[in-house]
Amino acid sequence: MLFLTLLLLVTASLCWAQQPYQPNGEVDLIPVSGKVYLLRSNSRIGNPNIAAFVGTDGILLVDASFASFAGKVTAKLKELSSARIKFVVNTHWHGDHTGGDEWFGPDATIVARSKTRERLMKQGLLEDNGRLLATKGLPTITFDSDLAFYFNDEEVRVIAPPPGHTDGDAIVYFAKSHVLAIGDYFFVDRFPVIDVEESGANLEGYLKTIKYLIDNFPSDTKIVPGHSAFWPGELKVSQLTDLKAYYEILQDSITSIRRRMAEGQSLEQIQKSGLPERFNAFEQRPRFVSAAKWIESVFNNLKSIGTKTQDHRLKN
Repeated sequence: MLFLTLLLLVTASLCWAQQPYQPNGEVDLIPVSGKVYLLRSNSRIGNPNIAAFVGTDGILLVDASFASFAGKVTAKLKELSSARIKFVVNTHWHGDHTGGDEWFGPDATIVARSKTRERLMKQGLLEDNGRLLATKGLPTITFDSDLAFYFNDEEVRVIAPPPGHTDGDAIVYFAKSHVLAIGDYFFVDRFPVIDVEESGANLEGYLKTIKYLIDNFPSDTKIVPGHSAFWPGELKVSQLTDLKAYYEILQDSITSIRRRMAEGQSLEQIQKSGLPERFNAFEQRPRFVSAAKWIESVFNNLKSIGTKTQDHRLKN
């Protein structure tokens, strides 16, 4: 009987591991710090976050989630304030972060890097079969260097990093609240997407930007990642120490792949042997990027720039 019970438990666990992501179709909300809140959309194809900055001047959003979630995001925001959404800042062009721009665009000013606007106009929403945004959903203010403005009695800094996750990334810092909204420079417990072909991504730039954030912002800074834990995983506020740990484990994986490349191993050989056991948690479903895909991404990036490229690991 004990053996049968254990067998059933193992079988159930294996079946669950193969199940597709089962979202609840809702939007979760938690306070982050000061006037900043985090909203997580539980879509069947992902769980993008929005940072909402709420105050007497109105509401500023960092990212807009999927188009299909915009109404639910608006309803959730009404639990916080009846103020109007005045600004939407896009961290990059991917549709899970920009699809809602069409909903907010008629009343809010959409701000983004010029490359983000360009890709939205030419490539559209990849997550929505390449559908092009209506004009009302396109950014009307673009920039390519750091900028700052004042809203809700707080300085809002918008950082324009070099190509990393895409070639049009933006990071937003709320100076008084000590909150960084960093888009897809942080996937909680998941390997990141380094999309070179579609987005002009750059692995070295991705790592440099994360290191810059760790080195240049207060130790008590809170982080709004592009993607938190999958529902029904607990939605938590991330800390700068979490970003540092993420950076470290990415560097560890890259060091492992680089070493085997230097030994002459092929992509297929490295994928077959896989990553060390400590990376198993990143491979658990649901996931965006499997270990094999991450190995391929790192392999191709290192091959293009040379395996001896500088290691940007933090000093102990």
